[in-house]
Amino acid sequence: MSRENSESDWLEALSWIRLRKIKPSPPETRLPSEDALAKESHFTRAVVRRALQYLVEHGELISKKGSGYYTIYNLNRSVTIEKSMDPNTTIVDDTEVNDVGMVDADEEVSRYLKVRPGESVIFFRTKRFIFHNEQKRPCIISRHYVRKDKVDLQTFSANLNEYKSVSSAVRHEGVSAYLRTYTDVICRFPAHEEREQLTLGASDIVIETRGVNADADKDPIELTVSCWPAHIWTMRFEF
Repeated sequence: MSRENSESDWLEALSWIRLRKIKPSPPETRLPSEDALAKESHFTRAVVRRALQYLVEHGELISKKGSGYYTIYNLNRSVTIEKSMDPNTTIVDDTEVNDVGMVDADEEVSRYLKVRPGESVIFFRTKRFIFHNEQKRPCIISRHYVRKDKVDLQTFSANLNEYKSVSSAVRHEGVSAYLRTYTDVICRFPAHEEREQLTLGASDIVIETRGVNADADKDPIELTVSCWPAHIWTMRFEF
């Protein structure tokens, strides 16, 4: 008999799914149906569904309409961006969004997003900040390119300005998933504009990434080109 649908049950079901179904499974593995999970775990279907929805919302599972739940792509590899160990540096949840509009995709953008060169894509810039020795400073500047067939410009722009988060704005468009498929990383000297925006010297080193986020079918949604000072951020690769 299934257990009662108490407030604590869905947290236990969440832990059970993670340990028994997600952790041992390779990427892109389809989970059993909600009924099968409920029967095996002895939780009610409502409890199982709530746990599954939580895992989808937090990027631990993918929900494909009419197909079920799947483990995420690149489950065994991740790239973690971390703050430097400077005790006087604090990340602040303060993101500026600027220049939202449409641009024509160049060769590079079209290659990453799988669109035709010259095709219109949504474009905008973001800037994030830190407090260092009690002074607010920019720490990441990014250019974003989003396929216009994936989101509606008007609603996406409104949600982007409200939440200051690309992933939140995309999620409100109802796409099947928003998952990082890969990230290209290089280190280089900053360009003049980057030195001005990030308050850097010509000999400072910056980290540049090109990251593509895709939907559940691995179809690209967004390209982000980011730049940040190497002395503020580090990257850890896990395989």
